[in-house]
Amino acid sequence: MKASLDAGRPVQVEEFENLADSLGGGIGLDNRWTFAMCRDLLDDVVLLSEPEIAGGIQHAYAHEREVVEGAGAAGIAALLASARP
Repeated sequence: MKASLDAGRPVQVEEFENLADSLGGGIGLDNRWTFAMCRDLLDDVVLLSEPEIAGGIQHAYAHEREVVEGAGAAGIAALLASARP
């Protein structure tokens, strides 16, 4: 568990290894720059499952012949997930 900030109050957040680990930038005070940027600039958050991220990786290779890591495929995975009925 690592400490994180919620409206200035420390809370505990559990981190899990996943295909898109590098998107996290670290949680808590170790992430003061990314957290502030995300808080100020993001309009919404899309949560993806591991299979959806894996599907983004597969899509990048199958259609673009690009080998990408999970974080690089997260945008593709989000687009594919939003295209499903």
